[in-house]
Amino acid sequence: MKNLFQFNKVIYKGNINCDFYIYCLKKDLLLIRFAFYNVFYYILSLIFNSKKNLYEKNKFKYLKKVKNLDNKIKEFNKNIKYNNYIEDKKDIVVESVPRIFIDDNISNNIIAYELDENYVVKLDNYNNKIKKINKVNKLYIRKFSNLKNIKCKKLFFVNNNKVIYKEKMHNISSNIINLFVILILSIILTVISFCYTNYFLNLDFIKSYFNPLLFVLNFFIVFLSMLFLSILVKRIHIAYIINSAFILILGIANQTKLMYRDDIVKFEDIKVIKEAMIMSTRYDIVIRWYSVLFIIFTICMFFILKRYISKYNFNLKKHICYIVLSFILIMISYMGVYKNEKLYNKVGDERLINIWIQTRQYQIRGLLYPFVYTIKDSIDVKPENYDENKAKEILNNYTYQNIDDDKKVNIIAIMLEAYNDFSKFNVIDFNDDVYEKFHKIMEKSISGNLVTTIFGGGTIETERQFLTGYYNHPSYRKNTNSYAWYFKEQGYIVEAMHPIYGAFYNRASANINLGFDKYYNYENTFSKVQSEFLNDYPFFDYIIEGYEKAKKNKTPYFNFSVTYQNHGPYNSYDYDGKKFYFDNDGYDIDGYNTINEYFVGIQKTNEALEKLINYFENEDEPTIVIIFGDHNPYLGEGNKIYSDLGINLDLDTEEGFENYYETPYIIYGNNASKNLFNNSFIGKGENITPIFLMNEVFNLMGQKGNEYLQYMNDLKSKIDVISEIYYKVDGKFTSKLDSDNQKLIDEYNSVNYYYSRNFKKIDS
Repeated sequence: MKNLFQFNKVIYKGNINCDFYIYCLKKDLLLIRFAFYNVFYYILSLIFNSKKNLYEKNKFKYLKKVKNLDNKIKEFNKNIKYNNYIEDKKDIVVESVPRIFIDDNISNNIIAYELDENYVVKLDNYNNKIKKINKVNKLYIRKFSNLKNIKCKKLFFVNNNKVIYKEKMHNISSNIINLFVILILSIILTVISFCYTNYFLNLDFIKSYFNPLLFVLNFFIVFLSMLFLSILVKRIHIAYIINSAFILILGIANQTKLMYRDDIVKFEDIKVIKEAMIMSTRYDIVIRWYSVLFIIFTICMFFILKRYISKYNFNLKKHICYIVLSFILIMISYMGVYKNEKLYNKVGDERLINIWIQTRQYQIRGLLYPFVYTIKDSIDVKPENYDENKAKEILNNYTYQNIDDDKKVNIIAIMLEAYNDFSKFNVIDFNDDVYEKFHKIMEKSISGNLVTTIFGGGTIETERQFLTGYYNHPSYRKNTNSYAWYFKEQGYIVEAMHPIYGAFYNRASANINLGFDKYYNYENTFSKVQSEFLNDYPFFDYIIEGYEKAKKNKTPYFNFSVTYQNHGPYNSYDYDGKKFYFDNDGYDIDGYNTINEYFVGIQKTNEALEKLINYFENEDEPTIVIIFGDHNPYLGEGNKIYSDLGINLDLDTEEGFENYYETPYIIYGNNASKNLFNNSFIGKGENITPIFLMNEVFNLMGQKGNEYLQYMNDLKSKIDVISEIYYKVDGKFTSKLDSDNQKLIDEYNSVNYYYSRNFKKIDS
């Protein structure tokens, strides 16, 4: 059995290619141009997989321009000093240099580069000769190379004249090395992901992620992904760049969403990726300094891995087997670990957060673990103990009722973006009464508070609760029972309006599935008016225009509109001409500017509402106008502005819960409606969840509606606030329900699920 030696730094003390090039360059400086050529070839080899051998094939082209090449090689070889410590016979000498560089006296079997007439390497010839070597007695190498798969009895790592490692072994497994590389890269990417859980770097949070169990839960996601992808494509650098890009995109999206919505990115957000990309053109994407460093690091690491880490070396059968096994491992991990609610609740340092704020609950568990955990939330899961026949039976106890022909009044419903009445908190001494016009409308209306289920964002939740009566929602990707469908069945023109992109929250398709005849949005209507999104004052003119068209056709009109004005973020900087509604009595200047900027928009909204109500007040057509806010405004990280103002948002208290979630609603009936229904439409309304707001309207009209609306009315008579924290039962808030009321909630969950998933099938 023969021995095998690498040439450079094992037999020859240096790198003969580099040394000979410098030797020739000293004699002919024009050869310097080949250094630039080789750098170019090297970069192409790194970037393009199809060009990976371009550098290796062309790096000796300079030899063609060396005058008297044979003589120069002889002159150069006169000064060569070889390592003389090796006593073994030099049976095989291998090196990726031209054969002409290596003295024939060194060995009878020299495997090196052969050059064609243009001094281009015949790389295939060299590689084929290497592949024919299966096993040797002793293997002397300077580092891992294409020789590492050759079996040997003894392995020597050599650096010039020193043997730095010696061990008997049968094979050096590149797959084991690759696995170790994946392990290290996964740890690095996991740590990097921790930087994106908060809007700013939060060292307390980051430290908490190094809890062993929590760290492993985040790390194993990266590790499994790296392992699966690297096996799939047989290349670690590809798996690494995909995982790095995913973490970077997820992290930046998470920080951006936290900035504008105080919400994290969940798995279900993938469904609305299109709208997220569209809206990103309207807002500044959050890119921190460490994101730039991460990008640079990723690019550098990609090229290093591409250059120095070999691809997996296994046949087709093993390849398929490893793919299947790694996929099975991912599924077992997800089903057994990442869906486990008890395990999820076990980790995360709750001492760092307000436990009642769901966003914070996600943040204390890292970036990747909560993202994967929310996969189950994107799957349509039936309620516990769901009984379809029971749900049918409950609904079939009611009889579909038409609206009386003479009671088909026009209904205008407007959901106001981030609208709340801050005067109710009694903490601000206004110099200019922001809400004067709003309060005047309240005085001639039914008014109360909606107990929403969202804060600072998630507009669609309040919107769909009002339109459907559903607390738990379907996908809205197909026709779905809703109150809009009911109005359509009753002969109404049913329209929706929103002055921003139709793709947002997938409204453009979902609203059609909810029964709206038309959905007017930025693309199909309002972009033709102006490039910026419409403020409320001009936007309300389109509601009036829609009503007038229906009136002309002598058809009742149902309009549901969502405003955009007052959408955050609000400017925290001061500027000339900015209006201030109360004195700054020691408030933080950024917070003081922010809340006043919010009030600027609120006052404009109230002026628009005054115009709208004044228009309908004297209309001969009976019209009911419903106005409500979708959620409280998000006024900065940690709700500091609320705290500075002295507004209690402690969700452990009933007052804090109401302050956190409540927004106002108004049900206004014009004079024609008051006469038609013999109702003043003035008074105090109940504090209710948005799912019951349509019931309030129908009760004022003296109408019953369809089966589902009637069912909701009976439920409302007992429980009229439903949330994750409190219920309101018989006018009192409680965090726990007795068995009878819990049964009502369980029944509601089943009816909600059945009716929302079975379009027009309640009679079957």
